[in-house]
Amino acid sequence: RRTIRELQPGMPLTSTEEIGTKRSALDAKKSVLHGEAACAFYSESSPAILLSLAAPLAALLSRTRELLLTYEAHPSLLAIEGLIVRIQQLRLLQTTPMAVVTIVELLLGRAAVWEEAACRDVSLAAQLRPLEKLVVSLRERQLLEWKNLRQVRERHWERQGSKQWLHLVGMVADAEDA
Repeated sequence: RRTIRELQPGMPLTSTEEIGTKRSALDAKKSVLHGEAACAFYSESSPAILLSLAAPLAALLSRTRELLLTYEAHPSLLAIEGLIVRIQQLRLLQTTPMAVVTIVELLLGRAAVWEEAACRDVSLAAQLRPLEKLVVSLRERQLLEWKNLRQVRERHWERQGSKQWLHLVGMVADAEDA
């Protein structure tokens, strides 16, 4: 299983076995990760989102480590570094957009603590801007999906009902025969 950190630009693949196997639609359907989710924002992984985080996270991590050389063991910087490493370890095919939004918002919150006390020379604002834009676009996507949530859930329950239809018809036929 690949993580975002392993797919950053410049990271060579050591062997083709590490890439993993492609999941079939049946395998994805059987996935219990978020099988009962109301919409795709909560249920489907989105490797493109994680891959788009790679460069901004690498820049933020680099800047954070640079600042840690000057401000050794600063709690805010250590928290930011830890969250970046955690985000980079997210699994590409199992991380939903909602999980990405949640952890990036947590990272932005920790960075805000640093920014409150930081002067312009030690600011992380330039590295945080792409992450803020990503969170805004993902929240917009979430709101767009909420518009259709009722219709999606109705279709879901129709599918669930259609699975039992033949069983119900069989029960009624058995009851009439008896």
